[in-house]
This record gives sequence, structure tokens and C-alpha cells, in this order.
Amino acid sequence: MTGILNGVDYTLWNPTTDPFLPVNYDAATAISGKAACKAALQTELGLELAADKPVVGIVTRLTEQKGTDLILGVMQDWVQSTDVQWAIIGTGDAKFEQALSSLATRNPHKVAVKLQFSEALAHRIEGGADIFLMPSHFEPCGLSQLYSLKYGTVPVVRATGGLADTIVDATPEAMSAGAANGFSFREYSVLALAESLRRAVNMYRQPELWSQLVATGMQQDWSWRRSAEQYVSLYRRITAQVPHSTYA
Repeated sequence: MTGILNGVDYTLWNPTTDPFLPVNYDAATAISGKAACKAALQTELGLELAADKPVVGIVTRLTEQKGTDLILGVMQDWVQSTDVQWAIIGTGDAKFEQALSSLATRNPHKVAVKLQFSEALAHRIEGGADIFLMPSHFEPCGLSQLYSLKYGTVPVVRATGGLADTIVDATPEAMSAGAANGFSFREYSVLALAESLRRAVNMYRQPELWSQLVATGMQQDWSWRRSAEQYVSLYRRITAQVPHSTYA
């Protein structure tokens, strides 16, 4: 069996041309571009306008499959103990919607929750957040982490399925090799997610290393062209192994 990842349509998901962003940017202008998008997002969502506080973005279905139970487990502690902001959009299970809404009501300057579908806001979260959270219980491929790489929003994911195939954890070895593009963990637990997210926040406060992560992700190609080439290669390998048919 052969697995081929989905591809991203960069005509729709590209910070250089995205019409939903207040400021467009590319890899060369990501620092200033994302700073402007972050400030606009904080203002739009009613979060404290603070350039130095990392914004964690979440665009997802609010279900256990997407790891919402882990997200809530971390947030319930971090909202009080950690200077991090949360920008969340999605709909799903009522229990998760209610719990997240309650956190936002009690902490309006640190937590923003929009229980809706909005393509425009999803794009602005990708552009304005510093970290993108995707701790899925299972994920055959996943696209949001690929959007995040293109937008310079560093993914924190659970290493399962396509998330394990696309996100290289920022270990010292991977950073030295220039291969790291995010953070990942394997154990499906609140503690494992919290530890990985903590590593991300700590590196966020080291601008040189963080800029390296951002640049690596933005320069990678996860387009449909890449996936299509793999399909063509697979087809050629298969047909080379099949005897030619004889027609009368």
C-alpha cells in the first residue's frame, strides 16, 4: 500500500495574495507582516493588544477526534497560569462549545471563541496567530497544519497519521539540520500536549530560533503539484509491473 498526502491549493491559501488578510506577506516579510496581522486579529477578537504574547490559533470541529478534550484540559490550567492568548473558531459537540464559551466569558482578554463557520476569520487566524494547535486523536491527512506552515504559524500537533508525516518536531537535532517545522507529541494526554505547547512557547521567546522554524515551514511545498507528481510516479511503478495485454 502507498499513502499520498492531500495537497494545498495555494491560489486560495497563500499569505502573499490572501484577500482576507489585512496585510499580505511572504517569507521575506513574515516578521512585519504577521505582526500587523496579529495586531488586527487581537483587535477584531477583543484580545489584549500585546505583540509579545503568543496567540494560539485553533480552527477545527469541536469534537474528540480533533483533540478538543485535550485543548480544554490545557486551557483550564493555562488561562490562569500562562500569559498566552487563544483564538478559536469552530462548531461541534455542545459540551465543548459550552466549556469554551465559559472560558471566553470569564477571560475575554485572553480567550476569544467564535462558534461559527467563517472562511474569512479562519484565514485571519492563520495569518495572525503565532502557534496553530492540532492535537487530533486521529487524522488521515489534515490540511490545517499545511495551511499554517505556509502562513508562518508554527503547528503543534499530535504525531498521528498525516500530522506525523508532515510536521518535524523541533528537537535540537532537527533544528540543527534545518528540518524542524513545528512541535509534536505522541501520547494522547493533556500532559503530553501541555509539554509540547510549553516547548513551543519557550522557543517563541527565542526570536532567532523561532524565525528559523517559521522560514522552514513557509519554504516547504505542500501543493497539489507535489501530490500529483507522487500519483504519477505511483502509476508508472504499477504499470511497469503489469504485463502488457494482448488484444485480438
